[in-house]
Amino acid sequence: MKQPILNQEEKKEVSKKFEDRKELYQEWKGKRKEIDKLANTLHITIQDIAYALRENHGIYTQTAEYLGIPRPVLYRKVQTTPSLMQVMREIEEENKDTVEFRLVEQAKNGVLPAVIYYLKTKGADRGYGSDAIQVNSTDVTNAASLIEILHAARKKNELEDKSKEIEGQWQVKSEESPVRQS
Repeated sequence: MKQPILNQEEKKEVSKKFEDRKELYQEWKGKRKEIDKLANTLHITIQDIAYALRENHGIYTQTAEYLGIPRPVLYRKVQTTPSLMQVMREIEEENKDTVEFRLVEQAKNGVLPAVIYYLKTKGADRGYGSDAIQVNSTDVTNAASLIEILHAARKKNELEDKSKEIEGQWQVKSEESPVRQS
């Protein structure tokens, strides 16, 4: 389990610092050169940026506004700092986990687009790949009939695979057997 980077008192102090910067940013918004000069004078630490990125789920625009600096300045800083790149990778993985959890919950509740998307992406190893599922959602009235269609598509793929396998075995046997000449 991850330890919090800052305690409550430190969080309040950082939040106050960010609010001050946000006000300055709003004053200078639209004036690129002045903003860059301002951003350089604020001396934002790597820890400040990492904290702000986590608080804003890795969204650059929100994080830059939170820090009171221009988005391009933040982006350049993250791209040139290995520890911040690692923070962004961690945030992206957390975001993917969150979205995937919600997708699975939707599929469990029978939400048709979620069921189709999940099976197309995660069910390919069971024959539910994107080629197997070509269903217009207006053709399907409920999740039960979709499941029947998906099972039929899976069966079709299995039969095609078996047919190819038998065909390949037959070709090998016909090449091995001697040809009779009359």
